[in-house]
Amino acid sequence: MKIYIENIKGLSGHADQCGRIDRMSKLQTKPDKIFIVHIEEDGTNGLQKKVKKIYKCDSEIPSLNEIVNI
Repeated sequence: MKIYIENIKGLSGHADQCGRIDRMSKLQTKPDKIFIVHIEEDGTNGLQKKVKKIYKCDSEIPSLNEIVNI
């Protein structure tokens, strides 16, 4: 399994859900799993559902200060 971690500089943490979904559509290789961070709980849950529906991609919403082994 290949793991890609990307830090996207210059993007606002306040991008709307459509902007985030559009950004994913431009990925050449779709991830097996994504981590959704830095948005409000309602938005996080909505984005998680949309990612699963559109991209069939597993996602996780880590808790504050949670350490995730990948």
